Amino acid sequence: MFDPVKSQQAVCDHPRPGRLLIVLAGIIAGQAILYGPSLIGRKILLPLDALTAPGVYLPTGPGSGTLEPTHGPLQDLVYVLEPARRFAVSEFHAGRLPLWNPYQFAGAPSIRPLFSPFLLLQSCTASPIILAWTQMLAAIVAGFGAYVFCMKVLEVSYWPAAIASWCYPLTGFFVFWQGYHIALPVCWLPWILLAVDRTVREGGVSIVKCQVSSGWARVKQVLRACAPIGLSIATCLVVVSGQLDGAVMVLVVSGLFAVWCLIDERLKSNPARRNGMARSATHPVSPVASQPAFAPGPPTLDSRSTLDAPRSSSSSLAPLFRLALGWTLGLLLAAPAVLPVVDYARSGARMARRAHGEEERLPGQLSALPEIVLPDLYGRGLQLGIGGNQLESAATAYSGALMTLFAAPLAWTNRRLRSMNIFCILLALFGVSWCIGIPGIVHLLRLPGLNIVSHNRWVFATSFAVIALGATGLDELFQQRVRWRWWFWVAAGGLAAACVWSAVPAAMPPEPLATQLEVTLSQGKTIRWVHSLADVRNLKNSFVVHSAAAAFTCCIGLMGWLLLWSRTSPGARTALSAAPARSHSLDAKGRATTTRGARTFLSAATPEVLAASVRSHRLGASDVAADKNVRAPWPAWASLVLGALLCGELLWSAYGRCAQSEPALYYPPIPALQQLAQASPGRVIGYYCLPANLATVCGLRDIRGDDGVDPARLLDLSRFVTERATGASYALMQWLTPALFTTPNGDLRLSPILDMLGVRYVLFRNWIPPKTKPIFESADYQVLLNSSVMDRVYVPKRVEVLSDEALRLQKLASPDFNAREVAYVESPIDLTAVCQGQAAIVREVPTDIVVSAKMVTDGLLVLADRWDKGWRAYIGGKQVPILRANHAIRGVFLPKGDWNVEFRYEPASFAWGLRLACMAVAGLVLWTAVLMLKLKRETGT
Repeated sequence: MFDPVKSQQAVCDHPRPGRLLIVLAGIIAGQAILYGPSLIGRKILLPLDALTAPGVYLPTGPGSGTLEPTHGPLQDLVYVLEPARRFAVSEFHAGRLPLWNPYQFAGAPSIRPLFSPFLLLQSCTASPIILAWTQMLAAIVAGFGAYVFCMKVLEVSYWPAAIASWCYPLTGFFVFWQGYHIALPVCWLPWILLAVDRTVREGGVSIVKCQVSSGWARVKQVLRACAPIGLSIATCLVVVSGQLDGAVMVLVVSGLFAVWCLIDERLKSNPARRNGMARSATHPVSPVASQPAFAPGPPTLDSRSTLDAPRSSSSSLAPLFRLALGWTLGLLLAAPAVLPVVDYARSGARMARRAHGEEERLPGQLSALPEIVLPDLYGRGLQLGIGGNQLESAATAYSGALMTLFAAPLAWTNRRLRSMNIFCILLALFGVSWCIGIPGIVHLLRLPGLNIVSHNRWVFATSFAVIALGATGLDELFQQRVRWRWWFWVAAGGLAAACVWSAVPAAMPPEPLATQLEVTLSQGKTIRWVHSLADVRNLKNSFVVHSAAAAFTCCIGLMGWLLLWSRTSPGARTALSAAPARSHSLDAKGRATTTRGARTFLSAATPEVLAASVRSHRLGASDVAADKNVRAPWPAWASLVLGALLCGELLWSAYGRCAQSEPALYYPPIPALQQLAQASPGRVIGYYCLPANLATVCGLRDIRGDDGVDPARLLDLSRFVTERATGASYALMQWLTPALFTTPNGDLRLSPILDMLGVRYVLFRNWIPPKTKPIFESADYQVLLNSSVMDRVYVPKRVEVLSDEALRLQKLASPDFNAREVAYVESPIDLTAVCQGQAAIVREVPTDIVVSAKMVTDGLLVLADRWDKGWRAYIGGKQVPILRANHAIRGVFLPKGDWNVEFRYEPASFAWGLRLACMAVAGLVLWTAVLMLKLKRETGT
């Protein structure tokens, strides 16, 4: 909340490195407690025990199948994200950008954020130790952002801001989504909100001429003038850092914050509101005379202050222009990262289903509301009572029971930040609206355009709003400005209810944890990742311990409310020093009135006079007259203890939640898979084993995949090759199981479509079809050869033009389909005669393939890689069109003769993104130059 008096003082303040080091040390200490073994290499920050699950990766043996149930929801870190990181590392080390991943889906664009500062750090080395250090970097960015936001926007004192910076990286969203790309854009949320606040508010405040001219003051003047440039940079960092839908949500929150800032500034331009500002501008000043809020000789208010006159209509439009330009340039800067992903997503089945209204995760119910303060209420990791897992629940909004129900309510005693508090409350409600099913907001989020993101992940906004409110509440305690309000009992009642809600399940665990799980397992059944009675006992013990700890924490919060009540009851109000004579009069009700000399009062008042103004405004005449004999409501040591409790509660909840595994489990080599990697090239598929993307770590190409997009045309073909349909609405090809056929002589055959796609090898675990013989085997792995597989490049005998999609798919699904005999294309082509020719791949890297073809007649060269409009084909340096053959793969027309065809991945979206980014850089340079010239003209320096 912008305060003109404090803002002028801040320009002249010098930075205090010692304080920044304390903030940094607190952030690092919290991460070291959680991830210390992984930071030094003794553990790996991955749930690698997921590889021991039956049929996944590690062979069956002692210690296999011992997946910790709470690690089950984290398996994508091992199945998807780490193989993608290893591929990116190999490409960067080879001197190439990882734009195309040939190891899944018969080839697909790599949607791993290419320019993310966090993921670029991960790409520096293949060692998994870098994962923990990336988490440390993300925590530092988020924590420092929270500190700067609290100091500059909320304008709280140092220690509340420091405590907020330590707590923010430990909140539920960062802990539950640790390692996932969705959490990385959220690290920049405080920074972009700070940039929005400064762009709206500081742009309307002329440059302050400090009495003490210093280099640091000039630097801060430059930074304030360049706030819109900072908004562009922050926008770019948000977009490029992680998952794109997470970036969209962060930008939406920044837009809501900008709307609030504009409305707040507009209200302040009202003359009556300006008079109120003059009375309350000094509210953050400590009333204790021994702790003056200003250093001696503060700078005087310039005649161009916002208190002088209402802004003109043209100046009121200036913040809108700065915001629009800042966001636009930031998005243009991020265009190379955004456009290729958007281009690929448009061809995906998952985005198409969302656009048509399909909901992968339905809205929650009001029963999820307690999870905001009791994240383990329904179980740790698995929510056995209500289904699902904690990653997709309201538990990810957790910011601590003490922060939510003790520190945050105290923020409402700060009148200066009343508007900000209202915004935070509305933002917090919006963040959890989908998880608890708030009517109206749920319907709003279902509107076209908004329904393409996962709404249960808006909870990050709730966490940040609670931290902001908590910082304001702590500041009220630290500055000894809290007086008891009757509605404090409501927050205390919430803590009491949470205490009971935690204590009862700790004493009597609910079903199915109490008895039903054991009965189910005794009947030979399993429940997701719960496979043994030992798993049940571990879940029950963890549930009881964390429920009891939550009840104990709530008891501490209740004791805090009782202590506060005892010290701020009507007989013992806020301790204030004796008030000198007031500089303005009181009305009949004892309220301070503002004269025309408000600006003179603010510029010439001493700290003691300002403190008296605060008392007269907040307490009234009768309270000020009786404030000599009251004692302080909250001692300093108690405030520091409260800060330690806030951080300690979050650390306790987060400790052990993120899996750290033994290095020996990190993708150990499997002899059968190593032999397969050295065999004749061809794609692989697992039969109820080896989920998609894990083959990448062995250098194998899987026809399946999982990248969150699910290319639609390949999915169309997969429906005709599977043995059973998956019940999920996403990741449809992660566990694709092929239909098998065997010949009387023991040969294995697959669907003609898989033959066409070059699936040469089928992997089995502990079982193979009768009469078949594996070509490679080790431990419980068996590898069988598909006897009818086709080469990856070939020339079909006939080519038919078939533009009708339904008819084309019908012919491809026929058991009589033979890709050697016929290819179906969608574009007109003059090939009516029989085609003859041979082809072979002579050179290949992920983004460049060279094929040598000898054509006896004119014909169609088919490359059994997925068609994508980013690929270009060249013959003799001349570009030729790539046709879509057999619904999903590539074809190139070749005349008679010998040819070398080069396929290069050159997506136009990436090229246009680079051009737009260069334009944005030029625009930012020009804008900076204009701002510097304006600054020089105003300051004369």
